[in-house]
Amino acid sequence: MRTLTIVLLAMLSILYFPCKTAAQDGKTIYEKRCKTCHGVDSKGSASVAKMTKVDPSMLDLTTDKNKKRTDADLIEIVRKGQGKMKPIPKDKLSDDDLKMVISHIRTFHK
Repeated sequence: MRTLTIVLLAMLSILYFPCKTAAQDGKTIYEKRCKTCHGVDSKGSASVAKMTKVDPSMLDLTTDKNKKRTDADLIEIVRKGQGKMKPIPKDKLSDDDLKMVISHIRTFHK
């Protein structure tokens, strides 16, 4: 009887407290790791673009060009770097975390 009660309580807690989606988890990671350069809304930070002397559109993740990129394309850019962006190794940002960040970025494409 006690085991049944514990199982029922566990099931109810899962239903009552839904798990976060990948995009929600990705938002948390994005805000800690990406927001400084790419901005709150993924449109890029003008001040960072000016400071690093890059075209602001390079930091904008919402451009048509970036919307058309596959997840694999974005993963490759992050892992290998692009332009002045240095590569981000797996020990600094895991594959799972990177995929969640990409899910979050995709929410800006709607």
